[in-house]
Amino acid sequence: MQEVQRVTGTLISLYNEANDVVQSEGRRRPAGCEFRDDVLANLESDAPVSEWSRGFTAGHLWLEASWDAYLPEPMDEEMGAVLMTLGFFASRSLAEDLVQESGRADVPLEHHAAKFRDLFFDALSGYAQISMVIRRAM
Repeated sequence: MQEVQRVTGTLISLYNEANDVVQSEGRRRPAGCEFRDDVLANLESDAPVSEWSRGFTAGHLWLEASWDAYLPEPMDEEMGAVLMTLGFFASRSLAEDLVQESGRADVPLEHHAAKFRDLFFDALSGYAQISMVIRRAM
């Protein structure tokens, strides 16, 4: 029971921190989510944004089962785009797979990584907005 309380407390703290970031006036990044100057270096496993993306993806997968029933169908596509953007930097192989699936493999990976970096904060905001819709529906 103590471990459940500790884990739940940690999850609530992280949720509150993420919510504060999204609600803030500026576009500040979540703690531990820094981008390296070299856009491709962000795909290395020890890059802060790569570590953050892997953690985000794991957290979303944990929530997904309970959220699916409440996600409005018209928001499915938006959720997919947000998840792709926030998870893009989780690993180089994932990024390459996403580029391949997009049908834009003729464009260098560096270009795609720069695009996803530029969309990152909008995707954070989009994820927060979707989560508020789901929370209201629940």
